[in-house]
Amino acid sequence: MERFKILTHPVHPAWEWEFSKLNIFLYSIRPDNFSFLNSTNWITAYWTMIGDLEWNVRQRPLPKNIKFVDLDEVYKLIKEKKIDFLLVHTFLWLERLQDIAEVVPTILHLHTLDSEYFKIPEKIKSSLVAVTANSSLHFKNLNFNGIKKVIPVPVDTNFFSGYIGDIKRCLVVYNFFNLRAEEIFKDYLQELRKKLPIDLIDPDTKNGLGEAISRNELLFFYRHWAVFLNLSSYLSMSLLEAMSVGMPVILFESENIKKGMKGKFFIDGVNCLIVSDIKDALEKINILFKNKNLRSKIGINARESVIKFYNVEKFLNEWNSLFNELKYKI
Repeated sequence: MERFKILTHPVHPAWEWEFSKLNIFLYSIRPDNFSFLNSTNWITAYWTMIGDLEWNVRQRPLPKNIKFVDLDEVYKLIKEKKIDFLLVHTFLWLERLQDIAEVVPTILHLHTLDSEYFKIPEKIKSSLVAVTANSSLHFKNLNFNGIKKVIPVPVDTNFFSGYIGDIKRCLVVYNFFNLRAEEIFKDYLQELRKKLPIDLIDPDTKNGLGEAISRNELLFFYRHWAVFLNLSSYLSMSLLEAMSVGMPVILFESENIKKGMKGKFFIDGVNCLIVSDIKDALEKINILFKNKNLRSKIGINARESVIKFYNVEKFLNEWNSLFNELKYKI
């Protein structure tokens, strides 16, 4: 099988770690000052958290098939024909790399939903060979006539497993919860904390447990905390990891869930509990605290759902299929 050489940039390490398992070699561009770097050494681009300057080793080990390059090194790689595809994960990076996208076949992979700011630059539309996304919702307002392919996020279900639930507390997991402008339910946290034992794993908060120092420590929380509380309107990696472990999850109903996933992936009362407001959340969480069998039943169904829709093998097969398809088109 041909080994493709991919030029990319830092993105969520959990995603990129699984992507690196393909028969590829990754050149990752070191971010410069066009990105916002905050005090804890994380970068954000249009609200998309994209990890440390090179790689967040707390989340995943550094793959052997990746090399970090400065932007000026990229042009030499292109001249030497060492790049097959440019893989971009945010519109900010797409804009930044427009001149490269004009000469290198480019794939845009969308992790966050479209907004009024997310426009494909007209001058490189013809250079885009494909747009991929975690969900079909990403394509709703996207003006692109080429290959569009949904490739769900990957979850290592072999690693994320083993729910015990012996600590009757709620777990919330976020990276920079307070900085995420798109999270419509984050104001619920303080109200819920007045009546529930809730622990927040987040490097940017002073009243939580801090950041998990490794994915093994994160797995410990997933396994032992009784209930996972999701305060995002999107499908987060932490939510899928918790479901893969077998945690019962509580999530608030949002437009994204109603339009894209409710009844398809999220099935209320079967693999999760969907709540309408704070009062409903309090009631459902207390029910789960008191009923170990219900926690176990919902958690087992949650894990089976992740195995069916978001397993690593499916993710890798979809990307292999796309690369092989594009190979004959360019």
